[in-house]
Amino acid sequence: MVITGIIFVALFPVFAQVTVGLKEGDWVKYEVTYTGSPPEGYPTNTKIEVLEIEGTTITIKIENDRLNGTHTSSTATFDLEDGAPDLIIIPANLAVGDQVVNKDWDITFTIEGVEEYDFRDATREMVFANIVVEGIPLEYNWDRETGIFIQIDQTRDDYTQKYLAYDTNIVQAQPSDIDPMLLYGVVIAVVIIIIVVVVLVLKRKK
Repeated sequence: MVITGIIFVALFPVFAQVTVGLKEGDWVKYEVTYTGSPPEGYPTNTKIEVLEIEGTTITIKIENDRLNGTHTSSTATFDLEDGAPDLIIIPANLAVGDQVVNKDWDITFTIEGVEEYDFRDATREMVFANIVVEGIPLEYNWDRETGIFIQIDQTRDDYTQKYLAYDTNIVQAQPSDIDPMLLYGVVIAVVIIIIVVVVLVLKRKK
């Protein structure tokens, strides 16, 4: 029985449990940069906001400022078990070797690694995978805790495209590590030293 179990685990892929790591109201803003000659309708800035979550079903709002000067807004509803459009969200807290299904692209891919990254002075973890869709190589990085993407690199024959997260309400600015009482004490001590020095100088002049 033990040998049979080992063989079963070895032969069949490990599919990740679908856990939604986002909450309603979460949003992320992205800057989109290019080299080469991208289509004029492609975005320069994108904002993704979570409107509603019911189980593993998520509704998001997507806003884009585009290269041709237009602004577009749309909504999308999907079941995370089937995969999000363009893999913008994956299940939260995945590990190396976990497999993810995306029925929209009819692919299954494997999480290749977990690394730390810094955002707003906070150290977080990201998971990444390299995917080829219709001959186009795509490099994805997702925030591990929430599952939302933080960077996508796409390479085509005539241009490259990079999405990079630059603002979000998910990661708050980190408070200073200095104890306020300690800071006040240092300031008071400095002021007292200055007063003592001034008094001694005045006495010496007299």
